[in-house]
Amino acid sequence: MATAANTVLEVAAKQREPPRCIFISSVGMGGTSWFIYKLLELIGRDKESTSDYETADHRLRSEATVPVPIVRPYALNDKPPKGTYNATTKTPMHFAKPITRADVAAFLLDATTNH
Repeated sequence: MATAANTVLEVAAKQREPPRCIFISSVGMGGTSWFIYKLLELIGRDKESTSDYETADHRLRSEATVPVPIVRPYALNDKPPKGTYNATTKTPMHFAKPITRADVAAFLLDATTNH
């Protein structure tokens, strides 16, 4: 993740008008609770992969040239879309609500052009 994030941002930053680069992850980096880290360890994620996510997250959140929305949907489901979603610039965000895949897709589309 860190290598991919760095590569994408380096290439985007070389553009005359850097494009918006949307990063999506279900892992709540940059403030994930110790409990989530323990759960990840229980399902087989080692500390090296968690560290890789943290490095990527730090790189993305510190980017100054390329606009980088970081999307972290919580508890995706296949229910019909509600047509609404909540977005925040606060990090970390706790107690997020489940969201439909269709609403996440709508947000991702909106995030490509809407600040």
